[in-house]
Amino acid sequence: MKPSLPERIIVLVKITRLFVCLIQKDKDMNKIQSLITSVLCIILVGYGCGKSSDVICIPTLIFPISDTLDNGVWHDSTGCKDYMEWTFKWKACSGASNYHLYVIHENALNPAFDYRNIGNTSVTIYEGGWVPEANLNGWKWKVRARVDGQWGEWSEWRTFSVEPPGSDCK
Repeated sequence: MKPSLPERIIVLVKITRLFVCLIQKDKDMNKIQSLITSVLCIILVGYGCGKSSDVICIPTLIFPISDTLDNGVWHDSTGCKDYMEWTFKWKACSGASNYHLYVIHENALNPAFDYRNIGNTSVTIYEGGWVPEANLNGWKWKVRARVDGQWGEWSEWRTFSVEPPGSDCK
């Protein structure tokens, strides 16, 4: 069983002290750098670097990437509708049991959407209301995968904007 992150950090601090002593005694920096890299891989990853089973996949985001999403007021055969329909897509991670989607506006303190336990690689959110003109730009989102009961690292942030209210209701 892998040591927990706090356990690995404690060991990292102890190893760092050891490296300080090594540097003071041995001036061969290439040898020391190689040793430091190996030990960091063991501590941070758990057992070593380069093992795919030790590294949890980071999802690759597909959509939206700098796109414009629906703003909640649209028209169909029955008239104008008052809800947003936002779709997010990403590539699957091998062994992932579920995903965590996080969507926030750059001026917000809390996320607009913070959905854990998504069972597939896309989600469409239907939400009543619309985004006001002042908040059309500055949206961002990210995703992480859960593999073997452990959440992996977050994907990179991707940005998107929202169309002006009523764009689809003409």
